[in-house]
Amino acid sequence: MSGLKSILSEVSPKVLSGRISFAIAFLTGLLFFFINQSELSLKLAYSAGIFIIIFFFSFFILRYSIERFIEDKLAVIYQTIHQLKRNPAKSVTKSGKANDSIDSVNEEVIDWYLDNQKEIERLTEMEQYRREFIGNVSHELKTPVFNIQGYLLTLLEGGLEDESINRKFLERAEKSVEKLIKLLNELDMIIRLDTGGLQLNIQRCDIVEIITEIIDSIEYKAERKNIKIKLNKKNIDSLWVMADEDKITQVISNLLINSIKYGKENGKTTINFHDMKNQILVEVRDNGIGIKQNELPKVFDRFYRTDLARGYDQKGFGLGLSIVKHIIEAHGQTIHVNSTENEGSTFSFTLNKAQKR
Repeated sequence: MSGLKSILSEVSPKVLSGRISFAIAFLTGLLFFFINQSELSLKLAYSAGIFIIIFFFSFFILRYSIERFIEDKLAVIYQTIHQLKRNPAKSVTKSGKANDSIDSVNEEVIDWYLDNQKEIERLTEMEQYRREFIGNVSHELKTPVFNIQGYLLTLLEGGLEDESINRKFLERAEKSVEKLIKLLNELDMIIRLDTGGLQLNIQRCDIVEIITEIIDSIEYKAERKNIKIKLNKKNIDSLWVMADEDKITQVISNLLINSIKYGKENGKTTINFHDMKNQILVEVRDNGIGIKQNELPKVFDRFYRTDLARGYDQKGFGLGLSIVKHIIEAHGQTIHVNSTENEGSTFSFTLNKAQKR
């Protein structure tokens, strides 16, 4: 609103009219003084009279004209503000280039409104996200906490002496504690990634070796559903990238475990590499249950679990893919997902190539 401030800081219509009228009256009186052939005393008297008449006449005319001009211009501004208040959802368009400084105020009112409307929408979205996040955290914490409470109460009320249940309930309580710790660790990682508190150790590492080790470590899970995991190396023994090895291991492990968890019996998961000049595109493709098209934009949201995923697994928190996205973005890279329901999903992300030694 700098234009409005500059206008308000200028002289008032009364002072402005007085200054202009004084200049007009002075020049008119001076001109009359020189063209009048009368005696000096009469010339002074006539000039003074002309000065007074011209001054007051022009003063009232100018003051009325300036105030009327300003009122007309301000009426447009007030009308704009009134319309915005009555119908804030209505789209607002600017009339074009302003002709003068007062016209520009109306443009600035509209600009100010549009900027603040965007900020209000952003804050509203953030508040909605905050409420949903707190609600989701509360919901996820309740289950393990209530389970632990139930097991401990049962033991304290006499179950501790019952050998048929005491060890069983302690083991169940311990599993709930592990679930709770896992949730808290994942939340801590997301918060640190959000706030920049998690420092990445970017270094030269072999992505082929990393994926090979991950496949070896989760192969037993794939064998339970008879899912084959294939790494297409294209006769490449090593592929060097710049990344935080631990975090990228977490990313690939999460994607591969998800492909197994939501894969079909006798299915397959394939890892492919694509050379993109200065980057390597890593692609994890499966032929599992897939994701509905309307749910694809939400798969990386925190605590979001698709309808198909909820039917297959009830143990997850819906934080894995959110952490994956945060880690990839912390590397300054992007991750994408393509999927068709009941046909499979493809997750792909990029990493910068390491310079050859």
